[in-house]
Amino acid sequence: MKLQNLFSFEGRIGKVEYGTSVVIYFVLAETINALAEGDGMVLIRLIHLPLLVVLWAQGAKRCHDMGQSAWMQFIPFYFIYMIFAKSVYIPEKKTSIVPGVTSTCQKIHDAIKERWFSVGFQ
Repeated sequence: MKLQNLFSFEGRIGKVEYGTSVVIYFVLAETINALAEGDGMVLIRLIHLPLLVVLWAQGAKRCHDMGQSAWMQFIPFYFIYMIFAKSVYIPEKKTSIVPGVTSTCQKIHDAIKERWFSVGFQ
């Protein structure tokens, strides 16, 4: 797993990484529940919040990998489908200023922009 992207909701992850995240979450959640059996263990239960954020972030990335909205992960038992579903290849698109602009128009715009800023107008 990529620990630097653990809390990020952007990007894509595969089903193995997502499945590993779900298993780790459930193991840690059950461990926390076992440790917090007493009444005064509210602070230990607060550890669930970062764990949930990590699980939701991993779920959002998995949904993106399947070509779905990240909100789909909140459907009951959808996480089981997310563990076994295939990824959808979506090629990266070069963003343009206006959606649908042709590459020729983009090149003209970039040339004008470069010329405008090289003169000193800002």
